[in-house]
Amino acid sequence: MQKLDILQGKQESNDYPYGSMKCYITFDVEFKPKKGYRYVTQTTNPKTGCVNKPKKGTYTSFMCLQREKNGHVSPFSLWINGYEDIARMIEFLTLHDITFTEEESQFLWAEVITCIRGNARYTKLAEGVEISEFLDTTRAAQMIEKFKNYANFNEIKDIGFDLDALNALKE
Repeated sequence: MQKLDILQGKQESNDYPYGSMKCYITFDVEFKPKKGYRYVTQTTNPKTGCVNKPKKGTYTSFMCLQREKNGHVSPFSLWINGYEDIARMIEFLTLHDITFTEEESQFLWAEVITCIRGNARYTKLAEGVEISEFLDTTRAAQMIEKFKNYANFNEIKDIGFDLDALNALKE
């Protein structure tokens, strides 16, 4: 994963295409504690000056805004559905300085813990590997402790989640 140009807060532009005209637009990421993150844009009609209804995207596990090489603002999102996704999230956080609120941290810890618990049930382990050994390798207990203590989600980088060690225990 390469380092992205991450943007903080609501972004805006005055030259967004609106038919053959240009308009004002805002780009934002909305967070709801029980649902996650989603991309929200809102334009202004250049003919009337009225603000249009916001366009809201689908919820995802994590999202932030980035500036692409061409200068455009776009969403960057990560789903947390598997062990590889957890490793990708840790890699992303290692490269980027992201600030999380307490609510966001709690949501993300819960997403990761739910992912590990849900996937562990269906993971085929190599012969002789016990589920307890596998769960120890996922660092689930440490993550649950962080969740209970309302730790900032950036602390996931310090837990020692090792995707290669997990894959070595799988069939």
